[in-house]
Amino acid sequence: RSLRRLGAGPCSVQYRSNGFALSRSDIVKARPFRPVVPSPNRARSPVSTLARFSPPPSFPPFPRPLPPLLPQTQSSPRSFATLTSLAPLRRISSPLATTDVFSFLAIDFFAEKDGGGASNVRVGLEGLEAHLQRRIQAERDRTGVRTEVHFEAIPFESLSTANVVDAIIRPACVDAGSCFALASIPAEHVSAPTHFVSHAWGRPFAALVRTLLDHFRGAALEDVFVWLDIFAVNQAPGQAMPDLDDGRTLSGVIDASQACLVILDDTLLPLHRLWCLYEVGSCPDDKLTLVLSSSTAGLTDAKIAASFDTIDAENALCFSEDDREMIRRHVEAKFGSLRELTERLRLRFVLRPTGYESDLRALRARSEGSETFAFDEILNHARGGSGRAVVIAAGAGHGKSTIAAHLAAHVDAAHFCKRTDVRRQDPTLIAQSLAYQLAVSHSSSRDAVLNLPRDVLRAARVDPDVAAEILLAAALNALTRDETPAVLLVDALDEGAVRRTNAPFKLLGQIGKAAPGKWSCVMTTRPETLSLARTVFPAE
Repeated sequence: RSLRRLGAGPCSVQYRSNGFALSRSDIVKARPFRPVVPSPNRARSPVSTLARFSPPPSFPPFPRPLPPLLPQTQSSPRSFATLTSLAPLRRISSPLATTDVFSFLAIDFFAEKDGGGASNVRVGLEGLEAHLQRRIQAERDRTGVRTEVHFEAIPFESLSTANVVDAIIRPACVDAGSCFALASIPAEHVSAPTHFVSHAWGRPFAALVRTLLDHFRGAALEDVFVWLDIFAVNQAPGQAMPDLDDGRTLSGVIDASQACLVILDDTLLPLHRLWCLYEVGSCPDDKLTLVLSSSTAGLTDAKIAASFDTIDAENALCFSEDDREMIRRHVEAKFGSLRELTERLRLRFVLRPTGYESDLRALRARSEGSETFAFDEILNHARGGSGRAVVIAAGAGHGKSTIAAHLAAHVDAAHFCKRTDVRRQDPTLIAQSLAYQLAVSHSSSRDAVLNLPRDVLRAARVDPDVAAEILLAAALNALTRDETPAVLLVDALDEGAVRRTNAPFKLLGQIGKAAPGKWSCVMTTRPETLSLARTVFPAE
């Protein structure tokens, strides 16, 4: 965009994206109102094909320029990281919903008893929902038979994302031999990723668009870029798996994005699809965001949590057996088994753990290669008996949080207070996060948490006393007698004060009474709050 404003004339260009920089000595001649095309002698990097949304072929077609060149490193996955700007999404969402209808041929799989394998199968608007249910049931039973289906006069508003792929995306990919972004989206709608979107293909595409626009209401839409797989990956037959590069595409895009949005409506279909569960499992805690569809009435965060029993990665829906096998391999490498992924996801939806990954990376980077940390004395004292405490006290800027960031890898659960983040000062969220970490690392704690009565789990989401004295205490009390005391780490206790109440200190006092003899604590704080630590651990 900047080059266009310059008019004709030579200029030197440096490309920067996601921390990578590529200096170019090429002289690019900018042409007003036309995209800048990279030097043809440089190979295009599919990892950074980052594009905004393009209207489907029913709109006047976009020109088809080459994608902009962004750097690729050894650690970058081979991928088409195509991103959708929300500004064009807003422009196309309304007219399509009211005027356009689509007729197209698609390959579907459903059981023979429902007409699978028959010829001349036709589906109109009235039979669309029933057809979707037959397909889902065939996936669940694994009885699907390949069938050509003629969809006739389907309004855009009723098209599922899978229908949009069949009617619009796949034909463009086949014609161009590339993903839809390279086939139909101009370079001016290209940028680095900001958000990864996980969504179920079986739900209406128009509702997905409205949900994203509602979620980012008030934001500068031209600066918000969401990654949607239907544009990012070549949907031509036999091309999706190579573009996904055995899962490296997904992990690369999630790493590059600021947040991962999981779109849910009243069907909760993403919680029953293996691809969506895999995406959620691959997302760090600090990036995961559940977004309720704008077409959903009555779905609440509490209802989502109450449905955690239905999550089952071992029996989740997956259209392609090749996809299922690829996901299984990655899950076993990261989690050990699909069953372990299932339980981790259930814990996530019930406990809503706070994520600290970004802060930990930044803190650890401060001392990388320049400091050596010897924690034996601290850990030996903390693990030497229950009810013990280690306090690291110093003024601001002395490195307490840096020490805590390295120490976090050696304890059972940790919480990092942060004055600028009110969630880090919420006693309910602190208790849930600590309980989650204990449940992940101790099977006995996991069983105790997941077996709590449902009304207790619901109450623990809103009542800080229930969260501390029942939920977190259950995770601690479940530890067997032969296990050493769990070591909890709480950083920056002085930043946990809200309205004259220090939530972390109050929490520690509560679990000291509710789970005695099961834990010890390491804390960092400024010297002026040392007196509070002595009230919680008088023996120390």
